[in-house]
Amino acid sequence: MRLKEIDQLRDALFEKINVVKKTAFTKEDIPDDSYLGGDLGIDSIEMLEIWFHLEKELSIKIGDDLKRDVYTIDQVLGVLESVSSNCDQN
Repeated sequence: MRLKEIDQLRDALFEKINVVKKTAFTKEDIPDDSYLGGDLGIDSIEMLEIWFHLEKELSIKIGDDLKRDVYTIDQVLGVLESVSSNCDQN
């Protein structure tokens, strides 16, 4: 996946985090290794909302198995990148 596409996924992720959390986090302020819960205060219900909004906006379906054991921004981006790449190939 190209850098521009990854940056677009990052933008979408932060947009959804900010909608759900009612915050103003930016990708410039939050490192990719930040923990969703510990650093950003995102609980499991909020993360489900974020996944839902990302799937809707990006027109993708993310299996529940891929949503488990995802704890950092980087890991979420990895899932989004993987699923988006698979959609592009189909």
